[in-house]
Amino acid sequence: FATEQYYANKRHLMEAESSDFVTLISSNLGKSVLNWYRAFIANCERMNVHKTWALFKSQLRTRFRSKGFEYDLRERMFHLKQKETIHEYISKFQDLLSQTELEISELEKRFFFQNGLREETAKKIKEESPSTLQEATEIASNFEFAHYSGKPPRVSTKSSQAPAESGNRPHKSRPQKPKRFEKKKDKNDDWTKTATCKNCGKVGHISPQCNAPKRKEANRYISGALYAILEAEAQAFKEAGQERSVAIFIDNGCSLNGVSEELVKRLELEVTEGEMMQVDLGYDQIVHRPRRTVEMNLQLPGFPLTSGTFQVMPVPENKDVILGMM
Repeated sequence: FATEQYYANKRHLMEAESSDFVTLISSNLGKSVLNWYRAFIANCERMNVHKTWALFKSQLRTRFRSKGFEYDLRERMFHLKQKETIHEYISKFQDLLSQTELEISELEKRFFFQNGLREETAKKIKEESPSTLQEATEIASNFEFAHYSGKPPRVSTKSSQAPAESGNRPHKSRPQKPKRFEKKKDKNDDWTKTATCKNCGKVGHISPQCNAPKRKEANRYISGALYAILEAEAQAFKEAGQERSVAIFIDNGCSLNGVSEELVKRLELEVTEGEMMQVDLGYDQIVHRPRRTVEMNLQLPGFPLTSGTFQVMPVPENKDVILGMM
C-alpha cells in the first residue's frame, strides 16, 4: 500500500502487463526479500510470464504473510484505540484496513472504527447510525472538532502515580479516609452543573445529556481558526474553443491550485514531471508526493480569467479543481 502511494504517478506501470514496475522497485527490497525475489525471477522466466506488479504482490504475500494474518489484522483493528488526534486515528485505521484481501462489509468497518474512538465520539456515531465508513469518519471528525477542538484524548497518569517500594521491607498500606475521597470525587463530578450545553445553550448539563432535539453540527459555534471551503461551477480549457464545465472547491486554507487526474485526461493537458515536494496537511502531518503540473485556463462566473500552473493531485468529493487562497 505504501509503495503504491509513493509511486502514484507510475500507476500506468503498475497496471501494465510488463515487468517494468517490479524491476523499478526491486532496488528497495531488503536482503531476505531480495533472495526470494531472485527465485521469483527465475520461476517467471521458466514459466515464460511477466513479473507484473499484481503477480509480485500476490506471491510476496503468500511467502511472507502468516497463515493467520487476516485474523490477526482484525484483532489489531479491534484493539486499536484513539490516543492521538482524530485525523491520526483515522489514518492508522485506514492503513490497517488497506492490508486486508478479504471483503469487509461497511457495517463491520464502522464497528471496528467506532470501537476505538473515545466514548463520547463513539456515542455520537451510534446516535447517527451511518451506513458507511466514510460517513462515520465525517461524523467523528465534525464531533471531535466541535467538542474537543481536534485535541487528542488525555492520557491517564494513574499508573505513573503508583508508589515505589524500597529495600526488602514489606510495604504497609495506610488506612484510607473514604469520606474525604468521596467528597473530592463528588466535587470533580459536579463540573457539569456549571457547564453550558452546546446543543440548547442552557447551563447545568452538557450536550450528550441534553434532552432537546439535536442540532446539526454545522449550526454549532466552534472556537478557533476555521477554513472555508466553497463549491462553484466554472469553465476550464487549454485553448479557446475547448471549454469544459468543471466542479471546483475554493479553499482558503490551501496554498496551491490543483486539478484531478480525470480532468487532465479530459482536457488532454500536457503534464510536466518534477521532483518530490513536501505537503503540510496540518496537525504536523507531512506527506511527500511527486510534483506534476499542467498549464490551464479557468473561468469562474463574474471573475477575471485565471491562467497558470496547476498541481496534479487528488481533489476531494470527486471535484475537478481546487483553488487555494493562502
